[in-house]
Parts: sequence; C-alpha cells; structure tokens
Amino acid sequence: MKKSKLHLVVTAALALVCSPTLKADSFTLLIYESKADLAARTDPQKATAYWATYGGYAKQLADAAILRGGTALPGNAETKTVTITQDQAQETDKPFATSDLELGGYFIIEVPDQAAAVAWAKKAPGLATGAIEVKRHFPNPSMSSK
Repeated sequence: MKKSKLHLVVTAALALVCSPTLKADSFTLLIYESKADLAARTDPQKATAYWATYGGYAKQLADAAILRGGTALPGNAETKTVTITQDQAQETDKPFATSDLELGGYFIIEVPDQAAAVAWAKKAPGLATGAIEVKRHFPNPSMSSK
C-alpha cells in the first residue's frame, strides 16, 4: 500500500514526540486547594474568575507546548478510598490522606527537568492559597506503546 506524504509526515512527527531520546520528562502537577477555592468553582459571583485563572494557566502551558493533559477534580467530594483489611477490600467515603487542602486537579506536563516543572508549578493559580505537588513520572516498561 502506498502511503501519502501526510501519513509519512504524521508518522515522523509521532516518532519524534514518542522517542525515548527526547530531552524531556513528564511530570504531574497535583493542585491542592482550600475548601474556599473549591467552593468558588460553583459560586455564581466567583466561578468566572476562578475558571479564568486556570484557563489562563492552561493556555500558558499549551502555548509553551508542554501541556499533555489534566483535569479538575471535585476535591474530597465523592471520594472513595479502597484498602485491604484482613484480605477483604474495604471502601470508605474519605480521602486516603487528610489535610486542610484537597486535591482539586492536576496538569501533566513535559519539560526538560524537575527544575522546569517546579518553575511551572510556581505559576499555578492554586499556589496562592494551596500547594502544588510536583511528581516525575516513572516509566513502566510493561506499558510501553511500542
């Protein structure tokens, strides 16, 4: 089967992006927010400003071509934790770790190193009243796309 030029260009681009020789690592920025910040999401007087700050931050990440994914999370609302006790799975309606801050979302970014990931974390809107945890991804060889 003859391949089109577009197919070859896309294949070459994917090979470059998925190449293990790239000088970039993936990190997840875990956004921990206060209950007040989480409540602002649905407050008619605060929601627009809340979402605009995260929209602006996501745009900065996208414009820098480092954004790979992410989502908002509902904080501790609707959280289920599953653990094993005496060989039985147990389900609880609370987070595994407790804190004054709640996991409100995350961004996945691809940057050259941890210092760059931390620099981007320092720009996250949630840092003003919460915390940003930076975690390097650990490659799982059994989950390779190749």
